[in-house]
Amino acid sequence: MSGLRSEILETSSGSRIAIREGGEGAHAVFAIGGMAPSPFGDTAIGKILEQTAGGDARVVLMDIAGSGASRAAADRFTMDVWLADVEDVFERRVGRPAIATGASIGAWLMLLVHRRHPDWFTAMCALAPALDWDQQYVGPALRDGKLSVIDGVVANADATLLASRELLVSMAAHHVLSEPFQLSAPMHVITGMRDEVAPAGAARRFMDSAHGESCTGEFLTDADHRVAKLDGPVATRCYEVWLRARLEEHPAASARFAPAGPRSAR
Repeated sequence: MSGLRSEILETSSGSRIAIREGGEGAHAVFAIGGMAPSPFGDTAIGKILEQTAGGDARVVLMDIAGSGASRAAADRFTMDVWLADVEDVFERRVGRPAIATGASIGAWLMLLVHRRHPDWFTAMCALAPALDWDQQYVGPALRDGKLSVIDGVVANADATLLASRELLVSMAAHHVLSEPFQLSAPMHVITGMRDEVAPAGAARRFMDSAHGESCTGEFLTDADHRVAKLDGPVATRCYEVWLRARLEEHPAASARFAPAGPRSAR
């Protein structure tokens, strides 16, 4: 098995993004982690991606700012910072059509990048996708008393800080459930029916309204957010089967993209 090299990449937004990369194969695989204290690469899904780097694939994993060892400038991150960081990492370290994976918030970011750059991904997998998270989870949980606000930051019952007001406000401009989503590459969803953080109903709503390429899904009866996203054996197996099939059916893409130009023009 080929190990993944760890590196901190400074992006144009000023973030310091922790990435893991490896493999010299003809295929490209790109993965975006969600909001979590530990690195995406340390999860069961991360281990599958590490094994993939030992085959005919180049693999790049990234943790978004505020997760794992990734940090934003002045520790202030928004959806726009996250998007810019994902684009920067992809352009600098992948640079050709890739099989993409997004976990939780990372799945939402994957879709936003896909909408901006429909030729970047040849296939996508959304693991416990936290789509429109501010609207689908945070708002209802605040109304129900499951979440509270501490010094302007949303926190859960054990006072773990989840999201600043600045981050939540920035999410409103990036919703994907408000209108049908155009898929330019096939997408597969793996999510849990017991997931409260990323409700399965939101994933189903997205799948029902998506058009263009196919959008399929596996809804795991006994899985919560952690299990569906990263660690459960059923979800892990589902993802492994999906990824292996994509590597077998998609011809390797070797052409690199031309520079995309200033992000403000996108």
